[in-house]
Amino acid sequence: MGMRCDVPLLFLAQTLFTEQHHWHNHKGPLGFCWEGQYHSACMDEEFTDNESQGVVNVDRIIERFLNYIISRIPTQNHSHFLVMMGDDYTHSQPDHFMLNNEKLINYLNQRVMHLKSFD
Repeated sequence: MGMRCDVPLLFLAQTLFTEQHHWHNHKGPLGFCWEGQYHSACMDEEFTDNESQGVVNVDRIIERFLNYIISRIPTQNHSHFLVMMGDDYTHSQPDHFMLNNEKLINYLNQRVMHLKSFD
């Protein structure tokens, strides 16, 4: 699947192009299905970001996700990368799944902002 979006940016025409290959048959990357206690097929490690819940694992999950992205970069012919994170109509607990997706986005953004602060 490929997408192209023409975006006006400061009165200049800019084009964003990205594509998604169906490596996992429209599912998210392996290792990022967060319905373990609700869905026996999804037993992946969920975010633990509070020490009172157990050992904090945010850095480990973010590193695993970034390694997935880095492993897929050679398959792209551009610098925009789209990651599909779920299957259609299969979540038994979508709020639980989306909470972990939101945490993934939040912690990735924090990592990027931390790196930009060193520029």
